[in-house]
Amino acid sequence: MTTNEHDTWRRERFNQGLAALKSEIGDEGFTCRLRYLEAIIASGESDRVVAEDEYCTSIKNGEAYMERYGISVLLKRIENVLKKARGEMNALQGRQAGINEDTIRAAAEYPIENLVEVKNKRALCPFHDDHKPSMGIKNNRYKCFSCGASGSVIDLVQKIKGMLFVEAVKFLSGGGA
Repeated sequence: MTTNEHDTWRRERFNQGLAALKSEIGDEGFTCRLRYLEAIIASGESDRVVAEDEYCTSIKNGEAYMERYGISVLLKRIENVLKKARGEMNALQGRQAGINEDTIRAAAEYPIENLVEVKNKRALCPFHDDHKPSMGIKNNRYKCFSCGASGSVIDLVQKIKGMLFVEAVKFLSGGGA
């Protein structure tokens, strides 16, 4: 199966699942699912903050490596839950707003260089006071090696402009003006 065939198959499966979900639970159930995902994200963010504080405390107290390793595994699991919940929420909100995968793809292909000044695949990070370019740019994605911020061009617009996923996709697919 080629990549395009897989993408088409995945898109069809998602649309079938979404249609089945809507017919099974209706618009009210759809809204309930969005609220549930919002609660999962809020809880996950809170858990992440607590785990990060525990990790920092364990370093300051000189606790054993295995203690820190356990906390780092927990943090990774929390990040995975947050990533999945945000992905599902973005997809549901996008479908609800009439955004399809082609629109998302067009937004993801918007040149990141039009948002931040890039020189030699490096840029000043907009998320902290940066005097030397610490944000690497590659394949229209970014990663700051100082603060750890990373993501796609859509994530960057969401963070810089304080937009929701749907708003950022519409902004970028419309040319970013």
